[in-house]
Amino acid sequence: MSLTDYDPAGYSIARSFFAQVQESLRGLGIEAYHKRLGLEPWQLTQEELAQNVYEPKETGLEEWLEETGGVNGQPLGLELDALPIDRLRLMFAEGIEGEIDLWQRKQDLTRAAVDLIACELLLPAFEARRRGLLAAAERAGLMAHLEDTGLPDNLFQQAALSGMDSINPVELELFDIQHIRNLLRGYLSENGQE
Repeated sequence: MSLTDYDPAGYSIARSFFAQVQESLRGLGIEAYHKRLGLEPWQLTQEELAQNVYEPKETGLEEWLEETGGVNGQPLGLELDALPIDRLRLMFAEGIEGEIDLWQRKQDLTRAAVDLIACELLLPAFEARRRGLLAAAERAGLMAHLEDTGLPDNLFQQAALSGMDSINPVELELFDIQHIRNLLRGYLSENGQE
């Protein structure tokens, strides 16, 4: 879905973005299609049209005018800024609602509501237990020990090259993970929380 200026450059940008999406999906067995949501002259009132038309640059103008008809048959364009942000949001919302299974989305939202409330109710107890575990690790000298442990050279570069958007020290086993687990499990066991 795209919202771009109603002019040759806006149409070119939308095509270019879609070509990039298609290229990134090549070989993955995923099909994509492009739906232009606007800006189009019919989406503005006559007053808004009169206030916002302008003469676009010549590049691609003739072909664009043939494809779109311009504004009332004239080689005039419209900038997306002609619409207030609330109308742009509404256009995206309507476009998205036309493409998704609203029943499935309602089920997702139902589950999310229950999950969020469950988390809200459990969070105070979780936070108290988490603070207890962190304090136990601190008392045992684990934090100081881990802080003295060196990190692999080029860690962030390696993560970036691997496509990671974050570094998970447990997954990457940057520390003696089993030792940490044993220490924390011991604390939970001693306090009847396991």
